[in-house]
Amino acid sequence: TTVMDGLIQNALVCVDANKNGTCDAGEIQGRTDAQGRVTLMVPTADFATAKLVAMIGKDAIDADSGPVTTAYTLTAPAGKHVVMSPLTTLVQAKIAADLAAGTVTSVEAAQAYVQAALGLKASVFDNFVEQRGNSADHRRAGEMARSLAVAAQASRCKPKDGDDNETDEEKEAEHQNESRIQVGLLDKMNEVKSLDFSQSACAAGFGKACDDFIKTKVTVVALASCVPPPPPPPPGPDALAGKVTYAASCAGCHGPNPALNGNFILNGANSPTTILNAIASNRGGMGFLSGTIDATKAANIAAYLGNPGI
Repeated sequence: TTVMDGLIQNALVCVDANKNGTCDAGEIQGRTDAQGRVTLMVPTADFATAKLVAMIGKDAIDADSGPVTTAYTLTAPAGKHVVMSPLTTLVQAKIAADLAAGTVTSVEAAQAYVQAALGLKASVFDNFVEQRGNSADHRRAGEMARSLAVAAQASRCKPKDGDDNETDEEKEAEHQNESRIQVGLLDKMNEVKSLDFSQSACAAGFGKACDDFIKTKVTVVALASCVPPPPPPPPGPDALAGKVTYAASCAGCHGPNPALNGNFILNGANSPTTILNAIASNRGGMGFLSGTIDATKAANIAAYLGNPGI
């Protein structure tokens, strides 16, 4: 098989026997050479159903755009082994998305859907790198592939580093995110299709300037897992802590149960400002508490006074 956006060297390619979207120890696997190629020895009986995965880490090199800076994954439908690219990955995403919705879509139908949505005349299973020098259709296929790869990388909320020591749970989480990104890109194909490479930073070839241009035109896929959780609310006053502080600092004058006391202590119920002002003005001789009752303790006492029956 040949792995390409540009031809990708040192991609880890495997037969995904357990269908978890990653290359695990014990699975048939190998690394691509400088031409993006790798040969895997697959039993003949398994050839038609074998599904390949290419894990492209930051130790890989794209012949078009240079060292890979954000790891990503490519795949292809089962039985399609000649090429793996962002285009074949999108075909598999279409099949998977339809299956999740209860519809079985053939490889041919998914291929036709992706080609039509991207306005491609060349087959998504062609080696577009090999043919783009003398075919405008294949050159366009390569442009679409690069756009999809950049959009997928930009959609990652936390770029994975291809760490071989990842736990199974971490690998599964990454696989789920990869799958969601690819399904999300199905809705972005019109944006990708509209890209004009001839009058842009991509006219001179693929590279950082071209990638930046693509990122400004293709909306990233929003993942729920990328949204940071809201910060925890600030801790509120603790009435039970206020009860303890009241017993230690206030009960001597105001009585052990403020609810039974006829003085003005309940004026401070749920009003720490009232308590702090009384201390600051030395009302009733309360000034001696200025070094003891801070804002937090005053808030706790106020909460207790608001619920003295706890």
